[in-house]
Amino acid sequence: MQYAYLKKSWEKSSISVLALNTGFQKFDTTDPTLADGVYYTQTVGSYFTFPAGPVNFTGSAYYQFGDAYPVNESLSAYQVALDATYKVGSTVLGVGAELLSGSDQSDTDRKSFFPLYGTNHKFNGFMDYFYVGNHANNVGLNDIHANAVFKTGAETALLIVGHYFGANGKLENDADSYLGTEIDIVYTQPIIKNVKLNLGYSHMFASKSMSLIKGGVNSDNTNNWGWAQLIISPNLFKYSFK
Repeated sequence: MQYAYLKKSWEKSSISVLALNTGFQKFDTTDPTLADGVYYTQTVGSYFTFPAGPVNFTGSAYYQFGDAYPVNESLSAYQVALDATYKVGSTVLGVGAELLSGSDQSDTDRKSFFPLYGTNHKFNGFMDYFYVGNHANNVGLNDIHANAVFKTGAETALLIVGHYFGANGKLENDADSYLGTEIDIVYTQPIIKNVKLNLGYSHMFASKSMSLIKGGVNSDNTNNWGWAQLIISPNLFKYSFK
């Protein structure tokens, strides 16, 4: 991996530019157990943040090219995202969209964006339906989302996020591109100093088209999960040399 990264920050805004060359293991076409050199994928783009009055914007745009998986096929893919947040009293409201290009299921062209080294759980819903082990040659994703953070007490908060998911590439037999809707809820409750409890629940309302990218699994199945997380952040040592 080779990269160049530049960032410029102002008082309330910033912009960064990244150029990345990533090499992957290439295997023999007749015997996939034999290593046969390296193939390279290039990613270039920018991430930015800026305020516009009471609204804060963050966004990104990246283009990916070079060799696609499997090797000897040309890649042309993109990612674009834009999010906006607005604070009303103690409530923070947000809305945004992310588009990750994808290959058509009936086409051999490689148009699937590969979010390299991503923090998968941070993006595209907490249920990790997308971009966790299924990056290569998929139909991409259109993720339109909205969220709200409500202060429920002096130190407690409730996060609610809704995602509308659609395929970026064409599904087989011209199936509907709508994949499903996900709801994520997280409640945060401090217990004592340096200790807090998070409680979460997520539910996916999958469409029939979801089965086309999930190995034919019936979309009528209930898809949800709940969790509890205890976060302990002790201050073990602190000293000032002034």
